[in-house]
Amino acid sequence: MLKPPFWSLLFWFSLVNAHAATSCNPKGTFDPTNPAGSGYALVFSDDFSNPNTVDLSATGNAGFNWYLTKFFGYETEPSSSFSFTSDGITITPTKKQGGYNIATVAPASNSNSYVGNAWGGGAYFEIKFKFDPTLVNFSNGYPSIWAESLEHATEKSHPPETPASFEHFIEDDFFEYNITWAPTVAYGTAIHDWYGQYDTVCKYGYLAGKTGFCDITNSGAGTPYYNFVTGKPDGSVINWNLWHTISQLWVPGNAANNYRGYVQNFLDGVAMYAGAGAFSPLSKVGWSSNSPSTFATLQNNEAAFSILDQQHLFIILGTGASQPFTIRFVHVWQLPC
Repeated sequence: MLKPPFWSLLFWFSLVNAHAATSCNPKGTFDPTNPAGSGYALVFSDDFSNPNTVDLSATGNAGFNWYLTKFFGYETEPSSSFSFTSDGITITPTKKQGGYNIATVAPASNSNSYVGNAWGGGAYFEIKFKFDPTLVNFSNGYPSIWAESLEHATEKSHPPETPASFEHFIEDDFFEYNITWAPTVAYGTAIHDWYGQYDTVCKYGYLAGKTGFCDITNSGAGTPYYNFVTGKPDGSVINWNLWHTISQLWVPGNAANNYRGYVQNFLDGVAMYAGAGAFSPLSKVGWSSNSPSTFATLQNNEAAFSILDQQHLFIILGTGASQPFTIRFVHVWQLPC
């Protein structure tokens, strides 16, 4: 196997409960309605029928599926913001929290700096949910299902041979109800390759000219993708009052696929369409995981987004203030080979 680029070597470390699949690929044509048929095993499942899987007392102790205590300075929601019925869990926040209300990991004072579950090396994520879009006030946030880099959250995303405050990490947005101009037919599925020094002006990529991390996205700015807005293949209306299952397949680059990794988005078992450019019309983003790169040219390089293959994702569920969001289940599947 070819070695990963020098800046990614830091991230191959052992993490308790940071599960990694080995370098293999789905068997045959992947069926999002039957991941087991492609060789995947269910490694995480919560239908929220038992409230005890959620750390409602915000203890931060190990052993829960979901945590209220958060990274990045976000406030802890009171337990009254969460209710449980036969439909699952309903989140009704009291504050605008950037779509971050509960997550599968939480900060901790142990040697790993976290407790909970995160996943690396590829996975298939699926989440079933519903909400009333008439209650969404975009100025107060919106329903979101996304994943953040565990390495970034635990301050382990500093590449070697870069300034001390330099970071490089992934953010993977499975679902964001943020398309204000077409909320009944589209939703956001952005993938962000963040890098740089937060206290300096970014010179490249989506946020060029602004202070903060540089952001390479699938928005058409510096990448061959313009597919961060996703919808049904026929462009039909999506009734968010009804149950829907969003899912994403993450296949890392490895020797078996010539180091070509990708993520692909689905809604209710159907491959979603989005925008133009590479992989058009699919809502799909790919990369070469062994392309040489420098941070100064990353936004134009095939290695963009490949940092995902070197890191671990934890799942975040959230919604806007006073906007109920009901989640029926969360499943994570991985290849056991």
